[in-house]
Amino acid sequence: MAMRALLLTMAIFCATVSFAPAASAQLEEQALKFKNASGDIRETEILTLLKASEGVDAGLGIGIAAVDLNGDGVDEWIVREDKGQTCTTKASCRFFIVALKHKKPVVLAKIFAGSIAVLNQKMYGVNSLNVYNDPKDDFHALPYHWKPDMRTFSQN
Repeated sequence: MAMRALLLTMAIFCATVSFAPAASAQLEEQALKFKNASGDIRETEILTLLKASEGVDAGLGIGIAAVDLNGDGVDEWIVREDKGQTCTTKASCRFFIVALKHKKPVVLAKIFAGSIAVLNQKMYGVNSLNVYNDPKDDFHALPYHWKPDMRTFSQN
């Protein structure tokens, strides 16, 4: 009788474990907290690079968000051009993903978007991005992933 009860208990346990729904990984977004450029040395270097390479005028408005995209303990920066000819209430803003290479800032990507959020999903060890750029649907995002062969972020 005890053996039968044990077998029944084991059968119920195995059935529960075998048929329990698998927990799926939920994609979550990290909202970026943009701030005005503070004028510290690193941010000044970034703005100088963006002015020289992309024609960004910091005087028209810049938002900077520091975020560690690859988990190495060193922040990368997502820079949003807030105003100017390329960013109005009816057009997308230019966003730049900037990182350090040999202690100097480099532009990893330039993305036109209404807004950007960082995903908890990683590709090649780098967080993916959700890019919102649909003026008719605020909730429609395009995923951008790190492409190591191209050394940039791009759409699927």
